[in-house]
Amino acid sequence: MSIDECECMQPRLWDCERNGVFLGLDMTNSRYGDVWFYQCPNCAKNWLKVG
Repeated sequence: MSIDECECMQPRLWDCERNGVFLGLDMTNSRYGDVWFYQCPNCAKNWLKVG
């Protein structure tokens, strides 16, 4: 499977979101967003998510 074909490239719930690692808070400009690291179990692509 190529990375472009992986479901993590689609805008929906990914399998990799189940096994995220919390990295901390983004306090830039008082944003206070949670920062998470995810790695897709299918294609091994790494993702950072701030929310």
